Order: sequence, then structure tokens, then C-alpha cells
Amino acid sequence: MVFCGHGKLFNLASTNYCLILPSYLHLLTVKLKIIFACLALLICTPLLIFAQNETRPNIILINLDDADLDMFRPDVLAARYPNLSRLANEGLRFTNFHVTTPLCGPSRACLLRGQYAHATGIKVNQTGSLRANGYRGGTAEYFARGHHLNDLSVWMKNAGYHTALIGKYLNNGNANFVPPGWDEFYFSLGGNYYNSPQFTTRTNPQGSLSYLTGNQYRTNIETADCLNLLSKHYLSGSSKPFFFYLAPYAPHLQFSNEHEMYDLTYASWWPNLRVPLDPDFDEVDFTDKPQHLQVLSRLKPSALQRMNVEYRNRALSMISVDRMIALIRHRLAALNMLTNTYIIVTSDNGYQLGHHRETGKISPYNRNTNVPLIVWGPNVQPGVADHLLANIDLAPTILDLANRTSPGFVQGKSFEQLIHDPTSIPAEDWRFGILIENWEDMISFGTVVERSYVSLRMHDKIFTRYSNGAEEFYQQSLDPFELGNAIAQVPSQEANFYQLVMQQMRANPVTAIVNMQVNDAASSAYTNHQIDLTGIAEHRFGIHAVRVSVRHAASGLYLNGTEWQTEFAAASAILNNFRGQLSTWQHTIPVHTIPGDYGNLVITARPIDIEGVAGHPLVHRLVVDRIDPDTILDTPANQSVLNSPVSISGRATDQSPIRELRLVMQNLDTGLYFDGVSWQQSLKPIILPVNADGRWSYQFASSSGRYRVSARAFDAAGNYDRTPALRTFRIN
Repeated sequence: MVFCGHGKLFNLASTNYCLILPSYLHLLTVKLKIIFACLALLICTPLLIFAQNETRPNIILINLDDADLDMFRPDVLAARYPNLSRLANEGLRFTNFHVTTPLCGPSRACLLRGQYAHATGIKVNQTGSLRANGYRGGTAEYFARGHHLNDLSVWMKNAGYHTALIGKYLNNGNANFVPPGWDEFYFSLGGNYYNSPQFTTRTNPQGSLSYLTGNQYRTNIETADCLNLLSKHYLSGSSKPFFFYLAPYAPHLQFSNEHEMYDLTYASWWPNLRVPLDPDFDEVDFTDKPQHLQVLSRLKPSALQRMNVEYRNRALSMISVDRMIALIRHRLAALNMLTNTYIIVTSDNGYQLGHHRETGKISPYNRNTNVPLIVWGPNVQPGVADHLLANIDLAPTILDLANRTSPGFVQGKSFEQLIHDPTSIPAEDWRFGILIENWEDMISFGTVVERSYVSLRMHDKIFTRYSNGAEEFYQQSLDPFELGNAIAQVPSQEANFYQLVMQQMRANPVTAIVNMQVNDAASSAYTNHQIDLTGIAEHRFGIHAVRVSVRHAASGLYLNGTEWQTEFAAASAILNNFRGQLSTWQHTIPVHTIPGDYGNLVITARPIDIEGVAGHPLVHRLVVDRIDPDTILDTPANQSVLNSPVSISGRATDQSPIRELRLVMQNLDTGLYFDGVSWQQSLKPIILPVNADGRWSYQFASSSGRYRVSARAFDAAGNYDRTPALRTFRIN
């Protein structure tokens, strides 16, 4: 018998099992009968036939997505998730475990490499995103840096383990191949729980893409995959221990609302769940927070209603994770593997749901960085420990459990000793602190919030310095909800000491680096407006300056700030966090001084560290276009009489790409304007796409009468045709 939650039990051996979990049997493929036959054979066959000579333990690491610490409070587990509760009660709970970058992809890269994000270089979720501040991240970047050739999967495989990945891998991108460290690769893609794609080795050792169909629920499929791979490994008779990395999507909010984010079996459960109104929820007094955070307003009633729905959805999605724990333990017991297997449960980051007026992660607050960690397995001393741990510690700890040493570049610290005896070292003596870093901005309730920072997390304190120079300080033992920023009470010598510690811990970059965006676009852009350069410069010991040079490619002239000259010239950008490890900067190029109406600018930004040493330059090419596009109407002919529908077509030409064509249709008899759907009193243009050759077309259907059409092209630089093409015509 296994606890199911909601005060219910189910018997895994009974026929009622398919009634309690109707979706589970549906998950199995045509191999179902074979698997059941093999399991039946196991019951009748002495387990010594497959006796393993290997004494090292098996390890299953379950890394959830956005699971906050409150979701794993003992009272919540006992009330909702009995199997997780049992695991926590029988195992060791670490209550002071933190992720070093509280953001999905970077956090998982830190875990797999045992390094901080400043060392992995995977600093944001997606390269090119406007929130990324010019930094790089995602699956493709992880591969481009070669990390998949030298991470935890490779180390465990080289240690003689059979390795498997099931669920989320990194972020934004499909592998399209099986990384060499994974013997089994079951990569779930996308941001939805139903109709999700998988790239797996299920039928093809090189991997192939398939899609979940019908009512197949993502977490249930991943559970079935895990169970099948456990049985497959056992039946192979291999003497190897196994390492499974299992990463469900739950309880992450899904991207599409086409389906629910939970197994529909539980649609009626817990209808009255609401977000707990803790003191930091919709925080009343924000005057203590840095100025750039005070743009966040109090929550509206509609937002609270949405958050209540999301809170319940998140809770329901975790029921399937709780079932996963039960089924894995049951399968391990059936295969005589349970007593020699570690199960580790954690999350890639925490989550704010209205706390501190924000929704999401990224922020350096405890709700985002402090995540669950449960370790269950052989010789684990049950209980609770408060040692300061980090997700970069998991890789060296797992390697220690596998009786292997970590590579020299690993920055984490193994806590294997604590697993077996958490009292062997007092929590306060375990380590002084860890770094928490972030480079990506946050969008909360439609507001973009600057969130690049470096924090020093100590046992019960956190000191944060943002890239704009703002600071925060909280002591959790005195202010557990982080309601009062106490930075004003921190002596300058103490704050300087924290900065010194962060400099020593932040081993990279060894030279200053800089990122840059132009007019809020990370890629090369066309512009006819004021050119605003923004970016972040960083160095472990601090940034002294960012020097920007602007060269006009055609003439070879340099901008000295206000005028163009033949000699090289560079100007100092505005630095917002002088001598800080991270500093945002801005620089403006006056467009009106640029020679000619069209041309290329070569912009070079070079950071300077506090010792005056120049770092690597960043070069950005920008096309400046001040020439208006031309719009041509080919049809209809002016003053023509036509039958409905009328074909309206034409061309647009310009030096820059044409962004769109705006068509204005007016009924001259009524004076009304057509917006593409209905007739309106006010003018509202119809927006049309333009082909690569500048051509566009539109079919206009209407009743008889006199009409006028106006066509105006807009280019990628923001220029528009100031003399739009006009035609009048009559429909019979």
C-alpha cells in the first residue's frame, strides 16, 4: 500500500490501480505486455541471477522547476503529498540550500558543472532576449562552450555508472543529438504539460523526436519512462550502478492555456486553495527597497485572483510528482534496488507569487534562492540540517557518493559528510558564504525591473549590490520575510568586507568584459533616432570605466563626443556602479551629427578595470538610415470603377528593409474608416506584411460606393513615407 494524498491509499498490485491512476496505463507503449511479463518473471526468479558485484550506490536526482520552499513545508507535505512527506521524514532535509542563479537554464547549468554561472558563461535563459542585457545562455550556448563534453553526466559515465536524463535538460533549444554523457536521453521540450515534444533514445540510439498525444500528461510519461528504464537496466544484468537525472516540469507555469497544467484526474481536488497571505505578500511598505524597485505597485484584485488560480494549479501539478516518488520507490523495491539507492529531491529555483509585489524568480530574495533539498538513502541520518549549501555542491557530492573525485575547476563543496552525520560540523562553521548572481532583467505584471546583481549569501544574512549601485541587506533570523532593507545600519567597513569576499569568490572573469544593446535591441539595428547604447560591464575586482569609440565606416572619421575627426577618439560612458563587480552603463550618440543620410557605424565598447587594465572590446555595427521609403500603388487605377472584391497591391522601396505597410481605407460617402474587420469613426490603419522584394497586396470586399485608399511604408529604421500613395475608386 502507498499513500496517494488527499487521505487516500492505493494498492499498486490491485486492479483498482488503473481506476485511481487511469492515465498511467495509457502511458505505456506496446512494450507493456513484455514489461509485465518480465516483472512477473522476476517475482518467480531468484534475484541472485542478476546479483551485482558493484557495491557503489545508485543515485536518482530529481530536479523540479520553480518549486518554492513553502511548497515543501512539513505541514504542507503531510497534508498534500504523503509520499514526498515520507521521503522527507525518512531522509535528511537541508533547510538552507540555495541556487546560485535563481533562473531555470543557468541554474541547471550550474548544477551539471558544479560551477557558478560567471564561470559556466550560461548567464541567461535565451541569447538575444531583450531582458538578457546582451548575455548568452540556453542549450545551444551550453553546447557551443563544450560543457556537454565535461559535466556531471560525463563524469558519472566515466565513473562506471549507467546514466539517464529524463525531463527538462537546459533551456530554449532541442539537442537534436544525444550528448555523450547520457546512455539514455529522454529530453522533454517546450513549456506545456500536454502535447509536448520529446527527443528520446526510446526507439533510436541517436535520438528521435515524438509528441505526446491526446490526454498523455507530461509528468506521467516521464514517470513511466523512468520506471521502464529502471526495469530495463535491471533486466540487462549489468553490474553498473545507475545515475538518473529526472527533471519534471512541475510546478512551473505553462506557456499555453489550451490545456490545464495538471493531470485532469485531480481536477476536482482542493477547490478552495488560496495563496497564503504571508507578511511579504503584496508588501505594503516599499520605501526601504532600492529606488529602481519602487516602480512595482501594489497588487490589483484581478492579479490576486489570477495568482490564486496559479497557486492551486501549481499545487495540483505536484500531485503527479508525489505519485512519481511512490512509483519509483515501489519499482526499486520490486527490483531489490531500494536499499542501495539515493533519492535526492530539489528545484532549479524558488518562486515569488505576489511576494514583494513580484511574480517570478530572479530576485535575490530568500523565496527565490532558498529551495528544497531532501536526501534519502543508505546511511542517511534522518532529520533536519541548516548548513549553508548550494546547487553547485550537488555535483561534487554525487561524485563523492560514487567514490570519485571532482575535476579541479568545480567550485562547489561536497556535503557527503553531512548526509551521514549532519552534527559532525556545526552549521555555522560549514562555510562563510556563497555567491548568488543574476544578469537577466525581470518582467513582473508587465513592468521591466532591472535585476542584475551579485549577492553574498551567508548563513542567515544576505548582502546584495545591484549593477546600478543600489544595495540591500537582510538578516533572516531577525527579518525572515525580508521586509526591512537594513543596508543603512551596515557599517561601511562591513559592507566593504562583503565586497572583498565577493571579489575573492568571483574567480572569473579574469579580464573585464562588456555587453551592449542598441536602442533596446541586442542585435544590429537600423535607426534614425537618437542612438542609446546600454550594457553591463563586469570584472571580479570592479569596473573603473567603459570607453566607447564610434567610427563612420565610409569616411573613417571618429566621433569625439560632438564632432567628427580623423584621429582616433573615445568617450567615457556613464557608469552606474563605479568600482562594482557588475555595472550598468549608458552612452548616447547624437544622430544629427552623423555624416550623410545613410551609412554604417562601427561602435566599440571597451571596459577598464580598477587597475586601469583594458578588457576585451565589444564591436557592434549599426546602420543609420534617415531616408524615407517610397510607396507605390499598382492597383487599383485612380478613378477606376470595379466590382467587389477589389485587389489592392503595390511596392515599397528603401535602403533598409521594409517593416510594414499601413493601408487606410475610407468610405467617401459615409466618412467611415475600415480597420480590416469593421467600419469605425476614427482612422485605424490595416497593417500588412511586405515580401522580401517589397511587394504587398490586400483583397478589399465592400458594398457599392466611393472609396479612397492610402498606402504608407515604414522601414526598419522607423522612417515612413511622408507622401503616401493615394487612389480613389468606385465599387458597382
